[in-house]
Amino acid sequence: MVVARRRLLVGGLAVIALLSLALWAKSNQQLTVNPANSHLLNAPEAFVATRIPTAKAPSAQTAAQIPTAPKATQPKVQVPSKGKSAVQQAMEEEDGEVHAKAKSFNAGEKTFANHPRCAKQGPVKKIMYIKTHKTGSSTLANMFHRFTVKHNLSAALPRDNLFYAWPHMDPERIKSVVWQHNQFPDRTYDILCSAHVRYSAPALDALVPDAQYITVLRSPVTHVKSSWSYWGIPTHILGNKGPHLSLEEFVSDPNKYWSVANRGDKFLLLNNQCFDLGLNNEPDQAAVDALRTDMDRRFFSLITDHMDESLVLLKKEMCWDLEDVLYISLKSRSGRPKSTEDIAVRLKREQDIRRMNWADQQLFDHFNATLWKKIAQYPDFDAELAEYRRLVDVLSEDCSHLSNMDEHKHRRVLEEWPDLTDLDRRCHYTLMDSMAFSKHLKKLRGAAPTELECHTQGMPRKTLFLQRLPNVPDSILLNIIFRYGLRRDLPLLIPKPNVGASTPFTERYMHIHHRNPKKTGAVPYNVGVSPATLPFDARVYQLLEKPLNRLAMIMDPVQHFVQSYRHLKVADFLKKKGFGKVDLARYVLEPAYRAKLPLEMASQLHNGQLRGLGYTGLDVPNRDKVAVGRHVREVIMNIENIFVEDRFIDSLLLFRRQVCLPLEDLALSLTSANVPEGATPDRLTKVEEVPSALRKAIREAQWADQLLYQGAVRSIDRRLLHENDVPAEQAILKQYINHMTQRCKGYQDKPDSELEKGLVFTPGAYFNMVVGNVKNTKADEHALCLAANVPEAAMLAYLRKDRKTRYIYD
Repeated sequence: MVVARRRLLVGGLAVIALLSLALWAKSNQQLTVNPANSHLLNAPEAFVATRIPTAKAPSAQTAAQIPTAPKATQPKVQVPSKGKSAVQQAMEEEDGEVHAKAKSFNAGEKTFANHPRCAKQGPVKKIMYIKTHKTGSSTLANMFHRFTVKHNLSAALPRDNLFYAWPHMDPERIKSVVWQHNQFPDRTYDILCSAHVRYSAPALDALVPDAQYITVLRSPVTHVKSSWSYWGIPTHILGNKGPHLSLEEFVSDPNKYWSVANRGDKFLLLNNQCFDLGLNNEPDQAAVDALRTDMDRRFFSLITDHMDESLVLLKKEMCWDLEDVLYISLKSRSGRPKSTEDIAVRLKREQDIRRMNWADQQLFDHFNATLWKKIAQYPDFDAELAEYRRLVDVLSEDCSHLSNMDEHKHRRVLEEWPDLTDLDRRCHYTLMDSMAFSKHLKKLRGAAPTELECHTQGMPRKTLFLQRLPNVPDSILLNIIFRYGLRRDLPLLIPKPNVGASTPFTERYMHIHHRNPKKTGAVPYNVGVSPATLPFDARVYQLLEKPLNRLAMIMDPVQHFVQSYRHLKVADFLKKKGFGKVDLARYVLEPAYRAKLPLEMASQLHNGQLRGLGYTGLDVPNRDKVAVGRHVREVIMNIENIFVEDRFIDSLLLFRRQVCLPLEDLALSLTSANVPEGATPDRLTKVEEVPSALRKAIREAQWADQLLYQGAVRSIDRRLLHENDVPAEQAILKQYINHMTQRCKGYQDKPDSELEKGLVFTPGAYFNMVVGNVKNTKADEHALCLAANVPEAAMLAYLRKDRKTRYIYD
């Protein structure tokens, strides 16, 4: 009965929506939509996707809604045609009938009074949200994001999807981290709501002029208790050689322990709400009074402890609809057992917290009282609150079948499934967290996946280490990561020439020192490679700065065996030893020949990839596939960036997203000396023509490498399943590789001395490129072509020279 009633109401709403659309179509507004996002316009009225006004030039008011043109280095990409992608099909199989269970939902028929001014001014659409920590602020951010989509607002989005320069207050720094600010420094926006930002009026007023400020406050007692455990502060104190503390012990004398806490712990625990609102952690009374007066004038302050009441009041004061403030809590913790602690202990802890965070307590007390004073002005408030809570319960029940999805999967469904029901679309929007919503809004404004999809958010990861394997075409990876290190002037871990198994570990790599004599101490390395001719030695990890990002390239075992047999000149060696002509087939089918090879040659040839990764358990009489399989799983888990040679474009895509590199750092030419002849973006080596029977025999002999290869392929497939916009980025990467290959034709014939000019470090150049301050001109591409064509031997020789940077290598 309830379902039937909801369906009838939804049908009525659909008729109203169609009439509204017909009237809207008669208006004079011209609309343009990014074609790649056209299916997103199938949203219900409450979540209508972006309408981007056409404009001759991006003015301050409209530029935020105009998709930006791709950079010169990104050739125009034809995104694959619509239809279900492999990722979408896999997700549908994984979800089963989950979306078939969707029910109908409507926001109710009852109407309630908003503020009297709403009849004249309509809904408030200029919003500045100061997102405080541990106050339920993620739930609020989701509402503001949905409001942004519903009303097609231009949002000031954080470049890294996480912070607007928090904890910094400098206005220029805050503005500089807004997405596309470098391209459009004078652009203004309708709303800023996506991440944590401190209240810095000069910066925020410039970004969103005439905005209504909104924030949320929480009782310091529960705020400190939640923050203490959530941010792991007792673990930090213990890790800094401080004592093992309970919260009660800490708040009884906090000044005794700040010196052994992390610096950020003080920001997050001591008067944190005042800190987020622009004060320091230990303000004086005059500063708190001034802030309170300013907030009375400019802010609407919600109270976490009375969230439902705050949201209904927000709806009334902002002239919004009740559906605008519905929620499904994104990060709340439920099911906690009732406390059995001593009342005296609890009261003492609460007293100590109020004393420690007296400034936060004053703000909370004032705005909590203000909340109830405003509520008292609305005679129908209790009735609307009851209706609101009913609708929250209905929405939570209707969306429960989707609540276990992670935020990026919600986004992927919204962007890749054009045939969602209205209810499912509403549920996915309501369940999506800030980072995914920020990326979603950028996509609606035309951002390419190479700009959106970045696991580290912000600047690229710092430490890259290539674990090299014998007879694997990983010279291209060596070139990429050393170029990356040179452009940022990072400490490089460079193998010495002519190292062998007898070379002591401490003498296998160049030593590094500060050029400035005033700087002392060891220099942790950021970028490096292991010697290709030696099995991997894990002691190298001790030399590298954490966190690590390891790379390794794996090949199909048949490809690797055939190419290793040729590269090691096994047939020539056996012929010199008097065994006559031993071709590949004869060697494989007559195992006795293996014993005739030197140990180093045999180790590279037989299951050489797993041996090259440091595994020593292959020389036992019986094959222990269980032990080897366990080791393979550990290898796959511990190497963050596994490249599979015949899945190169997929591997490159995952690496770019994991490390957060711009396209320029991945510039490569398929005609360079670092890439085998005949390479394509999909695979780096030609398929070896081997009879099927011989291929089967090789796989049997290379059983350990086969397990490694299969594990690497499965790892790539699993990771791609959880990525957004994979086909579009594959197309971008392929076209960029083909573009650079064409642009760099002939560079492979230039002398090494000429190519090395592309490696010269220029201070600040890398940062400017990452944040978009530098246009990619022909001169930039010339330098990229030079650097991408430096052969491996020339690259290592160049690195071993004194390059007059801030480090000395010997």
